[in-house]
Amino acid sequence: MLLPGLKAARSRAGLTQEQLASVAGISSATVFKHEQGQVKGVSGKTLQALSRALGVDTTALFLPPNSEGSE
Repeated sequence: MLLPGLKAARSRAGLTQEQLASVAGISSATVFKHEQGQVKGVSGKTLQALSRALGVDTTALFLPPNSEGSE
């Protein structure tokens, strides 16, 4: 499942992939794969960890990067 808003949310938070992975308690490879759309699904646990680490609602991770805060 593609998380198009993940990279944008990470950039807004000022985190590298490695930093986000550390804060979220997941591997940096997982962050990379989700940002690149290389995985077919995302577990609820991973989704919650990412959104919590980024301080965003889980739905923000599914939004296109330019749809949030673009105006």
